[in-house]
Amino acid sequence: MSTDQRRDERTGRLLGAGLDLFARRGYAATTITDVCRAAGVAPVQFYDSFASRDDLLERLYDEVAATTLAAVVAAIAASPAELRARVGAGVTAFCDSLLDDPRRARILSVEVVGVSGAIEVRRRQALRAFAELLVSEFLALEADTTDRQRADRDRLSVVAMALVGGVNEAVVDWLLRDDGRPREVLTRALTDLVVASAGLHAGDGR
Repeated sequence: MSTDQRRDERTGRLLGAGLDLFARRGYAATTITDVCRAAGVAPVQFYDSFASRDDLLERLYDEVAATTLAAVVAAIAASPAELRARVGAGVTAFCDSLLDDPRRARILSVEVVGVSGAIEVRRRQALRAFAELLVSEFLALEADTTDRQRADRDRLSVVAMALVGGVNEAVVDWLLRDDGRPREVLTRALTDLVVASAGLHAGDGR
């Protein structure tokens, strides 16, 4: 392999080790030495890929947030143009993207909280991206005038951020409880919540 290929391969191993250790042990309890040992990488080579342990966590967070958002967007795009169907598809994609590999849920919603100001900025950006997607869906499915939609956007932005935070916390609680309930219980309840909070009837197709 070329020098760049070897560096990329080491970076991949470090990301994999970080995902596993940060989720299993916790970010605060995991050192760079721990990550390097698990990845089979010399500690000095860690800094060829990452500036710091925080940088590794930030890269992991960005990857999980981006792929989760992409999964939600794709699921919504493939669903019928009806509120409940699209909300249900998006909620299910969000839950599946995280809970199919619980390590991803811990990185997205648990381990990054309170780590640093820089990571908090990234976390807020990701939450706003999910909230903006929700607002866009609400407005696209409303049969209202442009003026009404403009008036609704501010209200819906607040509602959407509250929903994103609530859905996120519900998924974290589901993950931490791990009591064997069918995941459909979670996705159905969250779909009901989002549909009701949109101020639209679940079955009227608006």
